[in-house]
Amino acid sequence: MVIDMEFTKLFKLLSDETRIRILNILYRAETSLCVCDIENILNISQTKASKHLLKLKDNGLIKTEKRAQWVFSHLNNDILKEYKFLFYFFKQITDEVVYAEDLKRLEKYLKNGDIGNRCKIDLE
Repeated sequence: MVIDMEFTKLFKLLSDETRIRILNILYRAETSLCVCDIENILNISQTKASKHLLKLKDNGLIKTEKRAQWVFSHLNNDILKEYKFLFYFFKQITDEVVYAEDLKRLEKYLKNGDIGNRCKIDLE
């Protein structure tokens, strides 16, 4: 699948720190994450996470799949093939504090096996 997106549009999507943070953890997680996973890892509201996930999905940067009542998101790997500079971009931003902290929380989250479990806990 070739993603047909103007560079201007792509850079506008990447101009928001929250969207970069979401893409970065999806890139690093190498698995799908639920909205509640993303909000917990990034310490943002569900509304904010959902708003940015929708924008990323509508523009083809992420893909989603529904599991029961939860929607899981993952990076559209075709974007890394189409826009190779993104691979280097995600490698470089880990030096910045906010992204490094996100990755520490993601590592802990993955290590504890919390992926998808927060949603179920919130329902109890």
